Amino acid sequence: EQKLIRYSDTTSTQIVVAITQDLCGGDIAMTATEWAHAWGIGQKGKDNGIFLLVSPSDRKLFIATGYGVEGTLTDALTRRIIETRILPSFRQGDYYAGIDAGVEAIFEVLSGEFQAEPRCSGEDGGTLFALLPILLFVAVMLIALQFLPITGIPRFALYLAAYLVIGFDIL
Repeated sequence: EQKLIRYSDTTSTQIVVAITQDLCGGDIAMTATEWAHAWGIGQKGKDNGIFLLVSPSDRKLFIATGYGVEGTLTDALTRRIIETRILPSFRQGDYYAGIDAGVEAIFEVLSGEFQAEPRCSGEDGGTLFALLPILLFVAVMLIALQFLPITGIPRFALYLAAYLVIGFDIL
């Protein structure tokens, strides 16, 4: 608590942590946003508050950011903080350590010092999925080149463009 008060005094960004035993079936993101607005977290006019809501019995947590800090503390970064800093301690049953690690990571993000652990590029198949439209485009171009009744320089230009795009000889 004292750490959060000192941070608020030195930076004007207000960070509040709340633990609730039950969300009563509500959505944690909506609950966090509603509570943050109701409690007036952050400076008026700057909307620079951050609210960390934890519901252990529901096994949920959420970091809500005000408009004034969401350019620095993005949704993607809050997710990385939750996954890499908070959840490992929560899984061991140490909620205090998880919350403390999450708050420290938020401090690091806001000061520009946060270094997220790199993800493995193929761990979720995202790389192959991202390349799929390019591969499909190249396949369509190659098929079209075989059936187009183009002769002379225009056909050569298409072959050259295909060579430059895919990087190997198709002749």
